[in-house]
Amino acid sequence: MNTDEKIAAIEEMIVAMRWARQYPGHPEHKQLEALKEVAAELRARKPELHGSTRHEIGALVALAVRQPEADGRYRDSYLVGIGQRVIGRWRVIEFALERCEKETVA
Repeated sequence: MNTDEKIAAIEEMIVAMRWARQYPGHPEHKQLEALKEVAAELRARKPELHGSTRHEIGALVALAVRQPEADGRYRDSYLVGIGQRVIGRWRVIEFALERCEKETVA
């Protein structure tokens, strides 16, 4: 089973267990949350996301550097955008950093 097939199978289970969202104390609610975490981690491991994430964040940083405020400071709106993108892609970034660390140590 490749990564895409694993993600698809887990997403099917998530859809089937959506009813559990309404019952936070129910054991299936915990299972649903665990499945969501597993799916997110598997998605983060997809190599094509690493390049696109690096490109997206790099483009936002380049834009912030090219268009500073009149006093030379970076625009707050650009910095907020960079922060939001990093937060939204954190799983991908975290996995890439871990992989890089393993390659460096090896």
